[in-house]
Amino acid sequence: MAKIFDALLNKEYELRIGKSYIIGRDKELSDIVIPPMARTVSRIHGLIKFFETWRYFDLKSDNGTKINGTSWTYANGSADIKNNDMIELASDSNMPYKLIFKDERKE
Repeated sequence: MAKIFDALLNKEYELRIGKSYIIGRDKELSDIVIPPMARTVSRIHGLIKFFETWRYFDLKSDNGTKINGTSWTYANGSADIKNNDMIELASDSNMPYKLIFKDERKE
């Protein structure tokens, strides 16, 4: 089982294989909802989905994404994410919004 942990809200989101998860501030369109106070996070910022591995896609966000400190953009395609990876939304801002990916599957 995989999860996204939002440390600021102390909330976990369970991720299931076969479903796509949109991350953003738009509570009607997002599965993983970022609070409105995180104004530099786009309304629809990114997406997580399982293919052969779990992958993160930036959805042309205005302020970018970093995965474990490496910038990731729409043009890069998807980034493989694994247990304990840090996803920083709005990475171009002074205070990126941080999510931690947890994968409890045995490799």
